[in-house]
Amino acid sequence: MTPTPSGNPLTTRKARRIVLPLLLTASLPALAADVPYNAGLHRLSVPYFETAIDVAVWVPTHAEEAVIEAGPFSPMAAGGAAIAPGRHPLLLLSHGTGGMNLNHHTLAAAMARAGYIVAAPTHPGDNYRDRHLIADPRYWLERPRQLSVVLDALLASARYGERIDRTRIGAIGHSAGGYSVAALAGLQPDPARLRAHCSDGAGDPACAYADPAFGVADPAPEPFALPAGHMPPMPVGDPRIHAVAMLAPVGAVFAENTAARPGVRLRLIAAGRDEVLTAADHAERLRSLEPKVEASVAEDAGHFAFMAPVAARWRPVLGMIAEDPPGFDRAAFQRPLATALVDWFDDALAAPGR
Repeated sequence: MTPTPSGNPLTTRKARRIVLPLLLTASLPALAADVPYNAGLHRLSVPYFETAIDVAVWVPTHAEEAVIEAGPFSPMAAGGAAIAPGRHPLLLLSHGTGGMNLNHHTLAAAMARAGYIVAAPTHPGDNYRDRHLIADPRYWLERPRQLSVVLDALLASARYGERIDRTRIGAIGHSAGGYSVAALAGLQPDPARLRAHCSDGAGDPACAYADPAFGVADPAPEPFALPAGHMPPMPVGDPRIHAVAMLAPVGAVFAENTAARPGVRLRLIAAGRDEVLTAADHAERLRSLEPKVEASVAEDAGHFAFMAPVAARWRPVLGMIAEDPPGFDRAAFQRPLATALVDWFDDALAAPGR
């Protein structure tokens, strides 16, 4: 979940401590300086009903990187650069509610430098200018479907299709994006369960995000709406996805007794000081549903620590998404995070052991 207002209107309750193995700490090594590639950045527009999905596509390249100024973000990449020869594994990257396709540019660029193609869409109907889809009962089905639509387009593309290793496809998601990639792995949502959860007075701060106006400071002139007769196909999983990493994911919406498809690798990294998603309702619930998940806690991280650092002049404007717990260094945290995820996906997508 990624709101964009100034300040924090949510009230929080103290979360139970998650006790998970494989603790993520700053002792992990920084991303190696001798990465095989630089990061290139493309823009892809994917038709989607009466609109289009705006996708940032990060690619491994041998072209020289430069700073690209993009509002609150300043990614380092070679704009429009040629993709390095060969076939490369592919990762879909899903932002949180109210976010955009550059939210995780530091992570995406690090994955591209390690040889991955990374496709990060701005989700129609759930982004920084338009969150109307969240009020639609089809939201929990359509959000992962948008990722599958992007995957369809990439595999059919003359530019990318022959550069993608179709046996090595995974996904990363943060917050509502963490839910979305878990759904691609086969876990099924139960929106009725979430409605009951948010009406029982438990005080989960995430329930405030059901308001489609929350976090929208500059509304789009034409909000996105699904056609009246459209129903996303069920189940929402995508068999082309072989590994998913969930970063501070939404977990309260998942159905009882749901599970990922056999053979799909699952990684969960919770934020130890998550001020948006309470541990018991989300990270712990996901782990209880899917015991095979490889889980850890970033002990000192807040919910938005997984997003790229925000330029100082934008912090008063963006409020909570630019804020971290006192003493926490987001940029320093993301270097070992990137290393850990590169290593994990290298192993999880290695064809012989899958």
